[in-house]
Amino acid sequence: MTTASEATTYTWDALLIPYLEEQQRRHRRNGEPLAERVVLDARKAIEWWRTHEWPSIKRDLAQPPFRLNIADHEEPCWVGPGTACLWQQRWKQGVVSKMDDQRRPYREIVNEVVGWEPTTGISITTASQLAGYLRNGLRLRPPGHYALEAALQPAPTAPPTPPPPNPYFCGRHPEKGGLFTFPNWEGYLAHCRHHREVPDQQPPREVVERARKYPYFCFIHNVGFDSLRGAEQHVREGRRSLGALHPTTEQMSMKEQP
Repeated sequence: MTTASEATTYTWDALLIPYLEEQQRRHRRNGEPLAERVVLDARKAIEWWRTHEWPSIKRDLAQPPFRLNIADHEEPCWVGPGTACLWQQRWKQGVVSKMDDQRRPYREIVNEVVGWEPTTGISITTASQLAGYLRNGLRLRPPGHYALEAALQPAPTAPPTPPPPNPYFCGRHPEKGGLFTFPNWEGYLAHCRHHREVPDQQPPREVVERARKYPYFCFIHNVGFDSLRGAEQHVREGRRSLGALHPTTEQMSMKEQP
């Protein structure tokens, strides 16, 4: 089994021959030397992949949502086009003796990391695949080799532009955390209806302009009516849930007062 050695430098092809030899053994060809042609053909195919596909994946990794910078010397250990061996922790299970609160001895099974070893060949054909492997604990190199942890740091980006403050708010619920803010008028109205409160914020200009197109308009439900009959039906339905909070047809009237 191949394991990490502090004296080893893992280039992109460091695991290629061990991988090909393992594949040969799996095909029950033990004892046969690995043909040079097999290595050359594999290397040629991988070189094409490294030239035409890997640069695009690396660029995608540096962009949102991944923001992973991978240096040239941290390239995956390729064993085929779009196939590489990453590195995983090697665990050893052991038993340790401990004492409980009553000073009675007991033994506990623990898992201990004793090193790193390569995975089998896994597919790496997209940025999301590789990012997922790295986020789940796999590594391009064992820790300590080429300081791989730097690849997992976010790529430098310009500081984000802070979002504009929400234009609508309600401060009538100090017992629930104080100030509630809302990005739009509809959200603010839904809050008022839920808490059975009269809106005390000024509606946006577009709502006022739309309300002027109707003879009756309900600013609590943000809806207009072309007839008294429709407005009366709306009041009846609205008062089932909001009671006297809901405006009357007179209060909904958009006719100018003399």
